[in-house]
Amino acid sequence: VYQQSQSFVNTPWKAYVEGDYSAISDKAKQGALLFLRETTASGAGCATCHSGDFFTNEKFEAIGFPQIGPGKGKKGAATDDDLGRGALITTPGLDYRFRNTSLLNIAATGPYGHAGAYQTLEEVVEHYADAEATVARYFSNGGWCQLEQFSTVTGCASLYPDAESNTEKSREMVLSENDNGRGMLDINLRPRDIAQIVAFLNTLTDPCILQRECVANWIPKPLDAPDGHQLNARGKDGKRL
Repeated sequence: VYQQSQSFVNTPWKAYVEGDYSAISDKAKQGALLFLRETTASGAGCATCHSGDFFTNEKFEAIGFPQIGPGKGKKGAATDDDLGRGALITTPGLDYRFRNTSLLNIAATGPYGHAGAYQTLEEVVEHYADAEATVARYFSNGGWCQLEQFSTVTGCASLYPDAESNTEKSREMVLSENDNGRGMLDINLRPRDIAQIVAFLNTLTDPCILQRECVANWIPKPLDAPDGHQLNARGKDGKRL
């Protein structure tokens, strides 16, 4: 039965490309140039995978993000070494490949990566600039335990004992692709470039989803549930989400 549709695509970037040149900052405009240009043209080459209206080509790539949490092994078996596409298809070379996600509303959809390992967009872009250093820093700083959702978990550090070694296996796939000329990491980005790309990424989010009153039409009232079992979420501050 059809219920309701949600479509949050009225982003500052959309307004900009439709002619409102004041819709995004100069910093974000510089970030857009870096994002859209190929690496051979002094860009970051992000649009190679994140292109089109939804900023994704829907393909599967090996990126080497930190491997945390449960995943799927061969034939869908439960494991903490998530093989991504390779868990479902036996064609060689598909291990640790995950679908290139849409970047629409990316500012509100963290944590990031297929396993939700990175807390910020800055970390994600830094990963593309220097994956080895970013992953090493991630684990040395406490790994998943630095994420907000793990902040109250007792024994957090012992949850995923193989996370670092599993991540190294996925990174080896990325290094292999780099050797074959298909790699996408270790892009030459300065701190200023990273900040500009993040500023651009933030323009891909519809302001509506950040305002409760704007999404109120899709939030049922506390007493709307016909069976009395509706979950009415509240944030840490006690306010309704």
